[in-house]
Amino acid sequence: MFMTFTIVLIVVVIIFNLFSSGGSPRVLRELFYGRYYAEDGIIDNEDKPNSREAFQKCIDNNIGIKTEIFLTKDKKLAISAYNSLSKEYGNDSKISDMTSEEIEKLDIIMFKDLLDMVNGKVPVIAELKVCDDNEVLCRRTADTILSYPYKNVAVASFHSGMITWFKRNAKTIFRGSISAPAKDFTSLPKVDRFMTGNLANNSVCRPQFILYRNKPLSILVKFAFNLGTVRGIWTLTDKEEAKALQSEKEIIICRGFLPEEPHYKVIPEREKSQIELDIEKKDAEKLERAKAKQEYRRQREAEKNKKENKPSILAECAEDFDEFNNSTKEIVENNEE
Repeated sequence: MFMTFTIVLIVVVIIFNLFSSGGSPRVLRELFYGRYYAEDGIIDNEDKPNSREAFQKCIDNNIGIKTEIFLTKDKKLAISAYNSLSKEYGNDSKISDMTSEEIEKLDIIMFKDLLDMVNGKVPVIAELKVCDDNEVLCRRTADTILSYPYKNVAVASFHSGMITWFKRNAKTIFRGSISAPAKDFTSLPKVDRFMTGNLANNSVCRPQFILYRNKPLSILVKFAFNLGTVRGIWTLTDKEEAKALQSEKEIIICRGFLPEEPHYKVIPEREKSQIELDIEKKDAEKLERAKAKQEYRRQREAEKNKKENKPSILAECAEDFDEFNNSTKEIVENNEE
């Protein structure tokens, strides 16, 4: 029996450790909590992704920005949804093969220029894209954010190794992991697919927020979300669907519409996990049942005493208490005399 209990306890501890997220100061979470973030700055589908016009509309409407960062040939940080420029710019080149000077000629914005443009007015989530030198990408990104006078810039990535780098080397920067159901990662081996899709890499990178694709959640993902992390979702293109999910998610990545409430909720006075809320709900239900039983017993006793023409026990106690109060009052008055 003891051996069984020990094994079960060890398994529970391992599972808890696997899926637990990293904690973060409330003042840091408040900068990102309960907000919409426009993917590539797009709240108007007529705008070009990651363009100055798109980003300016986000700033003007108090909507957060979610964008992607690639490392250039000369180790600078460029903003683009893809490494290949063929889709958005009609250019066969790749950002990783170009210098920052060549890229800026195409009117591609550099990460530092975006932060200067935003100037702390809205929060920014920067997704780090895997490259040939992930460590340099992480270090350059951290240096840029830490030199920025505002703290409302976060980093996120599908790659748990890059988030782990920030956990170890830039702890003051808000970090998050991006994921999706395991079957979406077709290029990964089965074990890596399972680990990534079910957030089992949390034990290493300890993300402070999670952005999960807008698809049904597995039991393990639901478990990870219930451990108190800031819960995010990507990417919603339907305004009404996003609105319906505001109560469940603290970060919503959207595209192609203008939210009615860009900052739709704030952190409660005491932030509670779903497990704590479930326990409170059960306790409240137990209390209500106990009150109902007590009231039922009181009514039954009153009916019984009425038939017997006998005062209830509660009434007798009340009479005894009044008599005691009167006696005490008389003693006090006599002593005063």
